[in-house]
Amino acid sequence: MTIAVIFGGPSYERGVSINSARTVVDQLIALSAEVSIYYVDVGLCVYSIQTHHLYSNTPDDFDFKRDHVAKLLSPEALKQSLQRCHLIFPLIHGEYGEGGELFDQLVQWGLPYVGSDISIARRLYNKCSLQATLKQLGYPVIPQLAVDLPCADSARVQGFLSTNQAESYIVKPQAYGSSIGVKQCFTVEAIMTHLALLTSQYQLTSAVVEPYMKGQEFTVIVLSGKENQPIALIPTEICKHNEQEIFDYRKKYLPTESISWMTPPTFGRQIIESIRQHVESVVSQVGRCDYLRVDGWYCQDKQIYFSDVNPVSGMENNSFLFHQTAYVGLDHLQTIYRLVDSACNRHQIDNKLSLPSTKRKQLKKIPILFGGNCSERQVSLMSGLNVYLKLIQSNHYQPALYLLENETTIWQLPEHYALYHSVEDIIHNCYSSELESASVAHYQTVIREQLQLEPIVFDQPMAYSLEEWLATQAKEVNPYVFIALHGGIGENGDLQKKLELFQIRYNGSRSEVSNTCIDKFKTSVRTSEWDDGLLTRIPKRILMYSEMKSLTVKEMYEKWKTITKQFDSKKLIIKPTADGCSTGVVCLESRHEFRHYINSIVSSDEVIKLSQHQEVILPRVRPNCFLLEPYIEIDLVTVSDGQLVHTSKYGWLELTIGLLETRGQYTVFSPSITLSSHSVLSVEEKFQGGTGINLTPPPPSLISHDQLLSIQSRIAIVAKRFNIENYGRIDVFFNRQTEEMVLIEINTLPALTPSTVLFHQALAQTPSMSPLQLLETIISLRDKSVDQLIASPTLV
Repeated sequence: MTIAVIFGGPSYERGVSINSARTVVDQLIALSAEVSIYYVDVGLCVYSIQTHHLYSNTPDDFDFKRDHVAKLLSPEALKQSLQRCHLIFPLIHGEYGEGGELFDQLVQWGLPYVGSDISIARRLYNKCSLQATLKQLGYPVIPQLAVDLPCADSARVQGFLSTNQAESYIVKPQAYGSSIGVKQCFTVEAIMTHLALLTSQYQLTSAVVEPYMKGQEFTVIVLSGKENQPIALIPTEICKHNEQEIFDYRKKYLPTESISWMTPPTFGRQIIESIRQHVESVVSQVGRCDYLRVDGWYCQDKQIYFSDVNPVSGMENNSFLFHQTAYVGLDHLQTIYRLVDSACNRHQIDNKLSLPSTKRKQLKKIPILFGGNCSERQVSLMSGLNVYLKLIQSNHYQPALYLLENETTIWQLPEHYALYHSVEDIIHNCYSSELESASVAHYQTVIREQLQLEPIVFDQPMAYSLEEWLATQAKEVNPYVFIALHGGIGENGDLQKKLELFQIRYNGSRSEVSNTCIDKFKTSVRTSEWDDGLLTRIPKRILMYSEMKSLTVKEMYEKWKTITKQFDSKKLIIKPTADGCSTGVVCLESRHEFRHYINSIVSSDEVIKLSQHQEVILPRVRPNCFLLEPYIEIDLVTVSDGQLVHTSKYGWLELTIGLLETRGQYTVFSPSITLSSHSVLSVEEKFQGGTGINLTPPPPSLISHDQLLSIQSRIAIVAKRFNIENYGRIDVFFNRQTEEMVLIEINTLPALTPSTVLFHQALAQTPSMSPLQLLETIISLRDKSVDQLIASPTLV
């Protein structure tokens, strides 16, 4: 069965779209479907594109070279190409994909697709149309002021505020996703300012102003039954630890402990049933759907309000879709199969896909350990879950999920426990599993019956002490643990020492190598011993935490003056000597920012706010010392309207380079140029899919072929001198004019999140190595039970 996946689109949610497409294509391939992929750019031009581009972080990663890596299709050529497919799977978020335009085109061409009837897209996606439909159907509605842009009238806005008398208001686009361009405002002036921003930044022509809802926020996924009837799943309550915050784009797509998910909600059974019944009633009266998501509020007036309907719900690994389907016993593969089956049923065509049989029991078990209690635990959650979901498709390994709560406790997790928003959510649910199991059992039984699924027994989490867990793993034949931890004991060598003591093999470098590489000062000392010009040295200064606590304001300013003069630099980089690659790393531009950073560290702040739009996570446990070094100003490289724009300054570029090690020989991948919107790469740009831009391989206009080969050769030497084993990632500054290279850091356990550059670089290899092949190779290089490498990398 051939299925066409369409992603991208003109909206700012195209970064979410590539995440959704990546997940769906992985599952479709596992279902033995033939997949054709189509990318829609911001101008609505459609390209046929190869699968590996889905592992880019954002469409901007390849947009500038799409004329060389993709085939532009005319409308007629697109129609003919799609007609050769059995089913279309549109995954474009925003008005073009969810408002009915794309669905309408597919209907005109007579093409069956996964999604919703056009009536649902037309009547429920636009926020004003949604409230009008709800009012027509007799449901409570949220007061709204529809605003035409750019002609917003402040007098109308003032009148709306005078009528509603709310403490604050939400301003958002009429026809966009539930988190893009959304802002909480308290005054007419703030509302008008944000409306102007929606015009200038998002080029929108309409917006809506609503009172800020006071109550409990929820979201619920809707699937389709065998008779095309809507079936609402168990709602999820979205709990904000700060009631003044909103569930914005960052909080939605990057794990954070400031937001918690509760499934089922705390409303009680009667309200939950009312939400499910209301959702099913609204959808059934408007049209049919294979799936969609409804957001709403249970408010202080005891009324249920629906605020958003998403006909194309996000499908990243731990999205609400997979979170809620897991709670009724459907894994990712079964969920995507059900959506395809529902679409085939709705369009009255044969479903030629079938679910694979249960895995053979003789597959080697691979425990995946993630979480931890350091500042990078949320990134570890993304890595661990992604490794698990990839290895589920392996013909060699059977993965299992284990969460490291702290340095003494480990939890064995069923899959539905791992699909939460944050490590804190998972831990909370582990400790309340008995209560949670009892409260959710009723809904699981009812909904599985509605979905015509057989009853099943849901597994529960199980706690171990770290020592007990290690002893249990050591009893396995050729024991192996996949470490998906970042920072803390997972990357500083402590866990590696324990695994070595129990004679358990693991991924990454040995304990002593890990201990050296996580410490940026130790790494710097090691490289300072080299006199062969391999790396360019830059000056560094240590600032002790104990000294920070005793500095007066005057002393802070004097220290800033002294160090900037010594380094001959107006800007400084400050970072913990031993923590993750994004934690606490800040570019300081003045003595006042230096003081702000020190005060935030001493005050035990969780984040430091650098601007209205940028926050940096600080180390959860304060390190003993911090490193100060001069700021290296890199060339400005941007992607604008599908074109690469390079503004040369001093010739410096920031590169990240993955590698594999086999018996002391190194396969060095093609570097990626990392682009940042700030002075330092943010955690969002590094790990939040659809956000940061990486150019892989580097365009020849920026780095020549000879320079690329030289970089790979020099990185292999650096890895050899540090005794990097198995795999790793090395970040450097490279000067394209002088060919100088400055080491930033060495990652012995680099992130393995869905859009990590490591996967993209492996795909760019010749021969190409898929994410699953890369993971299997990493394991097989250390696994005694495998006689030969699953994939044989070319060594350089």
